[in-house]
Amino acid sequence: MCELSSEPDEYVPFSHLVLGRIRNPEIPIETLETDSKRSLFKLFHTAADYGEANGSMGCEKKYGQTCEIPAQKLLNMPVLRFWRALSSMLGLQFHDNV
Repeated sequence: MCELSSEPDEYVPFSHLVLGRIRNPEIPIETLETDSKRSLFKLFHTAADYGEANGSMGCEKKYGQTCEIPAQKLLNMPVLRFWRALSSMLGLQFHDNV
């Protein structure tokens, strides 16, 4: 989440879909601390905030030791680049309508 938030354009369209869920205004952050089902959501939200504020180098410093697989290796970057090019040429947009 930190990496996606620090460089969202690098991971489009995946970053926009995931970060849109993490930044869901319908889920008040204050309630997340007491709701055990949402504790992982709170962790993701915190990491996304940190990435946005501190950039990719900040993410590396804070989460580098505990992050087993960086986003660059976890995601299929050639496919993301293909989708970015395709959406740019054809004007495609991705939406999460859930």
